[in-house]
Amino acid sequence: MREKFLQSKSREQIGSKQLKHIEYVLELAGHNWDSMSVKSIGEGEIDDFFAKDHGVGNKTLANYKSVLTDFWKWVVRREKRISCNSAITFQKKSGKMGNTFSS
Repeated sequence: MREKFLQSKSREQIGSKQLKHIEYVLELAGHNWDSMSVKSIGEGEIDDFFAKDHGVGNKTLANYKSVLTDFWKWVVRREKRISCNSAITFQKKSGKMGNTFSS
């Protein structure tokens, strides 16, 4: 999922320095979360990540939070699109105009 997010960010034409920062933060968080399904990562895992001493200041931690917030928003939007697309079913309706399809 990280790679797809990075690909989407690279299409936004952000700077290479910012893209590397995003990649670094996701990799750092991924050390704990890579073995988990995205759907099973909850508030506790996120709290645990930020409770660790990363050896950085508050400004950098705020930047980490920004990256992860952006990532989660992207995941939610992506999952909504996928679930909406897979939920569409077409049923035949017969009427005076012939067969039509609806969702």
